[in-house]
Amino acid sequence: MPYAFKLTARYGTGRIPKGWVLHVASFGKPPHSVDIKKALIGAGFEKEANTPAGVSVANWNVEELK
Repeated sequence: MPYAFKLTARYGTGRIPKGWVLHVASFGKPPHSVDIKKALIGAGFEKEANTPAGVSVANWNVEELK
């Protein structure tokens, strides 16, 4: 069963500003970096999606959506 998450950027990373919100679907808790990467690419942040800082769950405030 997939989970839905709201990720809020803790820091500015590349073109992603602090406080920017990303919605991610994942089969894991917390969301896997692969799922964050897919969501970033879908949002037009391909360069940031290919950096460790962009896909690290530690750089995001994660909230599970019900």
